[in-house]
Amino acid sequence: MYYHKRNKSSIVRQKVVPLHLKNQEALLRTLSALLDFIRPVQEPTLIFLIVLLILLLSPILLKKLRTPSIIGLIIAGVIVGPKGIGLLAANREIDLLGSIGLLYIMFLAGLEIDMKDFKANQNRSITFGALTFLVPICTGFIITYYVFDYPFKGALLFASMFSTHTLVSYPIVNRYGLGKNNAVTVAIGGTIITDTAVLLLLTIIAASVHGTLTLGFWIQLVLSLIVFVWFMLRGVPAITKWFFRNMGADINTEYTFILIVVLTAALLAKLAGVEGIIGAFLAGLALNRLIPHDSPLMNRVQFIGNTLFIPFFLVKVGMLVDVKVLFYGTYTIVMMLIVVFIATSTKWMAAFITQKIYGYTKHERNIIFGLSNAHAAAILAVVTVGTELQLFDDSVLNACIMVILISCLISSFVTESAARNMATLEGNNNPTDRDTPERWLVSVANPTTLNQLLVFTDLLRTTQNTETIYALNIVIEDDNSDTTRKILTSNRQLRKNIKEVNLNNAPIQVVSKPDVNIVNGIARAANDLFATAIVIGWNGKVKTVDKLFGSVLERLTERSSKMIVVAKILHAWNNISNINIIVPPNANVEIGFRQWVYNMRNMAKKIPASLTFWGQQTTLDAIVTTLANHNKLDKGIFYHPFDRWDNLSSLIEEGISTQDLVVFVTARPQTISHHSYMYYLPYLVSEQFTTLSFVIVYPQQSAAGLNVRSIR
Repeated sequence: MYYHKRNKSSIVRQKVVPLHLKNQEALLRTLSALLDFIRPVQEPTLIFLIVLLILLLSPILLKKLRTPSIIGLIIAGVIVGPKGIGLLAANREIDLLGSIGLLYIMFLAGLEIDMKDFKANQNRSITFGALTFLVPICTGFIITYYVFDYPFKGALLFASMFSTHTLVSYPIVNRYGLGKNNAVTVAIGGTIITDTAVLLLLTIIAASVHGTLTLGFWIQLVLSLIVFVWFMLRGVPAITKWFFRNMGADINTEYTFILIVVLTAALLAKLAGVEGIIGAFLAGLALNRLIPHDSPLMNRVQFIGNTLFIPFFLVKVGMLVDVKVLFYGTYTIVMMLIVVFIATSTKWMAAFITQKIYGYTKHERNIIFGLSNAHAAAILAVVTVGTELQLFDDSVLNACIMVILISCLISSFVTESAARNMATLEGNNNPTDRDTPERWLVSVANPTTLNQLLVFTDLLRTTQNTETIYALNIVIEDDNSDTTRKILTSNRQLRKNIKEVNLNNAPIQVVSKPDVNIVNGIARAANDLFATAIVIGWNGKVKTVDKLFGSVLERLTERSSKMIVVAKILHAWNNISNINIIVPPNANVEIGFRQWVYNMRNMAKKIPASLTFWGQQTTLDAIVTTLANHNKLDKGIFYHPFDRWDNLSSLIEEGISTQDLVVFVTARPQTISHHSYMYYLPYLVSEQFTTLSFVIVYPQQSAAGLNVRSIR
């Protein structure tokens, strides 16, 4: 829209800008000025706060996008880093925690490796280490020497970058409980071999350029490495045993000592002529037998590493990436594409040859490839030294940065897929539950629903079960009320309600626990009371804040590995004639599989009602076998193959009566049987099927499979 304004000399044509556009432009100018003023952030406290916000929000956002959160941390580093919006710059705080994070990855790899399997398969590790070093470096040398026309030393050093890799995706393997898997052990062993070889080659080339490659250099290098390895594998275990026996007063002291060992090992490795990551891995091997896998100290080591140090390293990796290199010219783009292709294809070829030699499955090959494909730490050491020696130009540095980003993305996705498939196969070959007595905990948010939940719990139990049912009430602590009085009042009300319910003489005990958080209170009470299953009611409300940060149910499934059962019962039990159970793929390989199958059978027998299972044929076959082995119902069990998970609402509308009870067997995110439809399931039943009686079951998970608050 334009208008004409007359002045003394001429008519001026001016544009009319709507008011809302003026406001938007002003806001953008203000935000831009604010960013220019504060970036890069210099205040250490604010730097730490920004990174912590990334660590907090990245898994939440990536969970909604169904993407490994490792990718989110790297991309977040790209955005806020000096090559992105410039909010953060390379500084001592991020460098410190990021460097420790890399050491931590290698330390955990050595700490959690199965030493018996490692020794038994050391030849396989040597073979893969040789392949993942030689195949990339030989291919890379031919390309850089004959195509890019680099001098011999520059081409050799350039080619060595393809052989390096960093175990960026190891936290994914650890989350699926595959740290002791044979293929993982071989990949870890190969990592140490190839990175050691590359870093030694780097040292040799640097000495050659400086003219110090003499006999004395070789003698010093060999002797220092021998002394270093001997001290790490012999001296460190002896010192640690003495410390734990005489000085290890508490877990905090022991953890501090462990961290000192890791950092000291990294420093000694550099003095011996290799990088600190080698020392951190050897520290893990040295302490492998001294820190039990299920001990509180191991939990402390894993928690701090996965929560703080390793995420800082991933953010630091992202901060190195400069996406603007894509616009630096044709030569840079061509080099980048060639380098990325060589780095990826040669690592895959090394994994493929290893698979053919030792007969690994395609999933084991993929996990070896996924673990060995990410380039991050050692490649930076190579390109930095090469630039200082004037063997590389800026195009090599730019190509290296893009290799880091793309290889980490490929590594994360491939490892996630392979680990999930391997965990599924291992679950098929192992027992899926534990023969422990069932002990039920009923969480009471609304006292008026207590009786209904207690009756429901009693239906799930076997008639022979004599364990106490605990009716739990969490009393929120605050400064403005008397917590003790609130507990006493709550207990009186619950006991009064319990008198009105008949549970066939099942023992019931009222428990009230004070806590500042409902989820933590329920999880802690379940552990304290040795409960095997938690029952909670459904409030039918989905708030906006729940969609962003997760509901109480979502947070409880993250906090507790026990079976969690959510119930919304709208009809009298004697009006329910059929129980429809919707079972996801791979549910039969979860630890708690047989537990919930037996619970559903118990409920159907007591109502009584027929059972109808919906799921993939392999899952249905496992249910048939389970019920056939344990006092099955003579009749009234039906099986319907179903795989239209993207259209679950059609099954509910067409195949299920409003008088039926629907049981949704689900799973925690990033576990073997988790499926994409489970993200919207709570909102589906709360918004579209408000008159439906339903139960949501989260089967029991192992501790390894539950570790979703670490690198997801």
